[in-house]
Amino acid sequence: MKFILEKLKIRNFKGIREQDIEFNPISTTICGENATGKTTVVDAFTWLLFEKDSKGRSQFEIKTLEDGEQIHGLDHTVEGYFKIDGRPLKLKKTYKEVWTKKRGEDQPTFTGHEIERVINDIPVKKSEYEKKIGQLVDEKIFQLLTDPHYFSQQLSWKERRGTLFSLTGGDITNENVFLANPSLRAIEEDLEDKTIEELKKSLSYQRRELNKQRENIPVKIETLNGTIKEIDKTAIEFRLNFIKSGIKATEEQMLDATKLGEEQLKKQDELFEIKTRKKEIEHELQSGIKDPDQETKDEIKELQIKLRELQPEINSEIRIIESLEKNIDKNRKTLEKLRTDYKEEAARELNIDDSIKACPTCKRSFPEDEIESKITEMEENFKAHQVDRLKKLREEGQSISKEVEGYQEELEQAKEKLDHLQNQAERLSVTIRKKESLLGTKEKTDINSLLADNQEYQELIKKINEIENEIKNRDHDTTIKDLRRKKEEMEIQLKEKEKELHQEEINQETKEKIKVLMEEEKGLSQQINEIEKKEGIADQFINTKAEIIEQSINEKFEKVSFRLFKKQINGALDETCDVLVDGVPFDNANTAGQVNAGLDVINSLCRHYDTYTPIFIDNSESINNFIPSDSQIIKLKVTKHKILRIEAES
Repeated sequence: MKFILEKLKIRNFKGIREQDIEFNPISTTICGENATGKTTVVDAFTWLLFEKDSKGRSQFEIKTLEDGEQIHGLDHTVEGYFKIDGRPLKLKKTYKEVWTKKRGEDQPTFTGHEIERVINDIPVKKSEYEKKIGQLVDEKIFQLLTDPHYFSQQLSWKERRGTLFSLTGGDITNENVFLANPSLRAIEEDLEDKTIEELKKSLSYQRRELNKQRENIPVKIETLNGTIKEIDKTAIEFRLNFIKSGIKATEEQMLDATKLGEEQLKKQDELFEIKTRKKEIEHELQSGIKDPDQETKDEIKELQIKLRELQPEINSEIRIIESLEKNIDKNRKTLEKLRTDYKEEAARELNIDDSIKACPTCKRSFPEDEIESKITEMEENFKAHQVDRLKKLREEGQSISKEVEGYQEELEQAKEKLDHLQNQAERLSVTIRKKESLLGTKEKTDINSLLADNQEYQELIKKINEIENEIKNRDHDTTIKDLRRKKEEMEIQLKEKEKELHQEEINQETKEKIKVLMEEEKGLSQQINEIEKKEGIADQFINTKAEIIEQSINEKFEKVSFRLFKKQINGALDETCDVLVDGVPFDNANTAGQVNAGLDVINSLCRHYDTYTPIFIDNSESINNFIPSDSQIIKLKVTKHKILRIEAES
């Protein structure tokens, strides 16, 4: 839709008592000193459409003042003649006082104000008027299309961003990103039911949960190791068999108890005790020669436990070192990029086009002092921006350098700790291998020679023979009660030894649990590595998509560009919407740069909305060249004219 303002009639509006302005459909300049009414013309235009001034305020002073006081009884009227796609449209609004004469009073009383609205010479209600304007153009869009500064300085960065994204005709798809970088298809399936942001959150959550599980495993292993109780299985089995034999012998005695006397029973008890001691001596001597390597084996087992306890600490330090090295490498690359940017920025020079020296229309050269003033302004703006940019690059580099130093210090400490742990593990391994090499080198001693040399053992044999001979020569009764008590005591001993022997089964079960936990830790580490790889790909996906979006949007503009993402020190991207004019932030650009950038934005938005409205350019006297526009241009220019002067341009 093409929106052309042909004529504006203003009566008693703010400081203008009466003014008729005819506008050229291409370009018109409104000239005059400050406070002659140039901005009032724009206020009248926006009030006619939306009942607001050019700054968007609905509450502002419309009425004409004299000596600072309102002049009563005046009608304040704005009438506009338009062409909408070639069809004429006439709009008129009148702001007037309402005076009411009450019953019994001679003079009417002021009771307020009212606005009369007319479309094509037909009075209409407020709702009808607003509906008509709404059919022509949305107020928000109208502001974007009429004021070159509105988009860059009035909208928040989020509003600017939303407006720009509407130009792309839809978001960039995942397929666009995969086509730009096929290596990112590794996460294609993950993105079928998740957005990239949801995937990042999911991966981060999974990694934290797996790390928690992995961190708990060494504690569980240490707890299980503490429950392992080493036992002498051979000694316990020997004692079990001996007790069983004693029970069996007692049961046999109980059968013959009626034939034994009290003295006979005492002798048998004495004989049993002596035989028990005899068996103990045999076992003690046999234990000493049965496995000469047992002590060495016990030492090896203890060393292996210590070595196994060291491994989780070593693995933890290795992971810490890998993480620190990744951070250092990443920050060093960032530093290298910052150095390159710093050198490029320091070497960048301002290129001044010769076109600023002459009028683009008549080719007349501007005065030298005006050219020099313009060049000086451009150089100062360029230098200020360059100094600010170099300062930011330097500060960012110093911050990252300090971070690298911190990581480096942590890395050295971690490496020292790892070396200490690995050396400790190596020493344990060497000691274990040395002790293992000693196994099987000791000779076993003959048990018979040991028994023959044992004086106590020989005396026990002699005593056994004596008592057995006495028992054979005696025939006394014993009581069933004593034998039963003796059997019960031995059965209690039997249960205790069986319980001790069961500890070996518990130890084996515990060792199997430890083995399962170590495998689980290994599996968790592999899962964490896979997730970290995906997180890296997801970050690359976000960066690639950001580059595509910026490129897609910036291609729609000629002079202005937009930075839609800001990279943080840690590599993450923050959403933003910075307006850049020839690489310089909008607020740092000179007046001509800002206005032409605004016209560039308006041109793109006009094409997008297919709507072309008049563009009002304030302070146009400081601008020599305007970029072309298909919209009607109305310039406000400060001159020495005491009253408004209208200049039509073709």
